[in-house]
Amino acid sequence: MIILPHTPPIPTILQANADSLSPQAISTRTALSSSAAETYNDLVRYVINAEEYVEELFQFTSSKANSRELPFMMTFANEHKLLTEDYSPWKDVVFKDDKKLKFLNKKQPWTLFNEIEVSIIATSLIYIRLGAELVNELIELEPDSLSSEEINEKWKQVVTFYKKSISFIQYGIKINSLNSENNHLPGSLFILIEKIGHINIQMSTLSKFSWINRNSFNETESFKSNNNGTLCRVAIYVVDELKTVKSLIGDVQENSGFTLSLNSQDWLEYLTLIERYANAYAGLFLSIELYQQNKLGQAIGLVNYSLLNLQSKRMGELNPKKSPIVTKLKSKFSTKKNESYIKNLQSITSLNLNSSSFTDKSGIVLKDITYVFDQLVQLHLKFTKENDNIVFDTVTNYQDIHKDNKWPLGSKIPVSDVPDFIPRVFNILASKSTRSNYY
Repeated sequence: MIILPHTPPIPTILQANADSLSPQAISTRTALSSSAAETYNDLVRYVINAEEYVEELFQFTSSKANSRELPFMMTFANEHKLLTEDYSPWKDVVFKDDKKLKFLNKKQPWTLFNEIEVSIIATSLIYIRLGAELVNELIELEPDSLSSEEINEKWKQVVTFYKKSISFIQYGIKINSLNSENNHLPGSLFILIEKIGHINIQMSTLSKFSWINRNSFNETESFKSNNNGTLCRVAIYVVDELKTVKSLIGDVQENSGFTLSLNSQDWLEYLTLIERYANAYAGLFLSIELYQQNKLGQAIGLVNYSLLNLQSKRMGELNPKKSPIVTKLKSKFSTKKNESYIKNLQSITSLNLNSSSFTDKSGIVLKDITYVFDQLVQLHLKFTKENDNIVFDTVTNYQDIHKDNKWPLGSKIPVSDVPDFIPRVFNILASKSTRSNYY
């Protein structure tokens, strides 16, 4: 699952005037800045407070603006200063280097609008982390540890968390569009986070069925599932979407028209690793599909391709292109290194993180990467043994995986529309409490 480095942003001490925010909002904000969010249960409590803080900000804005019309409220919020100095009261929310403001010797105030935008983004990102934490728990479950109904409900809860994230960020997109000035976060940042929410829904499906396949294989050395071709296309869809997200990161980092942004350091490197992880998933599911069709040579080639995505340090080693002589020599050396690695797979039992590109930068997804790698090693041994002794099929070269229509087009699993979050101040009939049961 994708959890962007340096997220979610955490509020720090806000030394604002006494009447800049309501006492309730200040109290909730203080609780957020001082509470730990290390475990799953911590995160559940934290996100409840984060939601309540968003609600209190809108309640305060409506009261001060004397309006329940969103455009009027946001105009007021953009004019209402919480801080007069140009520093951010949120960890990993940064002011960009605005040379024009420095030349004019002007400071960028922190406004109520800034606080609303960041609190919405923070809540959305906390829900993303919650979904990832729950997946991390589920992929370690023994199949008989809970009833199938209980397990299915937990997997549904993962999707619910991601939909809550999308719900908040969609409303953030609406808020962001109401400010025509540049003293806030760029719209591309909101779109980026929304895309990550949707990608995580698709990736949670891959993790779920990988868990099912792994349990089936460990029990009977066979696969009960018949949807592996579909899952391969889902993984390829994820790879394609990640490319779009990476281009959005460029927009966020290079957009000089806005004075605020999140700390996006390491985002590109991190998503490149996730892209390789998704490619490995695509090869894993397609290899099972082809094995079930008795196409052992192609299945082994896909397993090799997936293993190299996880173990090889450089993507260029997997798909060498026409290049100058020096680069060709390096590519030739890399190819021999990869082929040697494939030949010695019989002695490999676990992912060598030190010699691969996957390190602690991979974050919470690292556990699932290790499971995927172990499954691929098991499949390589099984498929190769059958091919060497029974089938004698020609093994497809890992460099030819994307040729001759062996690599299908990506396709996502349909997901129902996610309604926008609506603050209770806009719904007079709504309950005074928005706290939900997350257990």
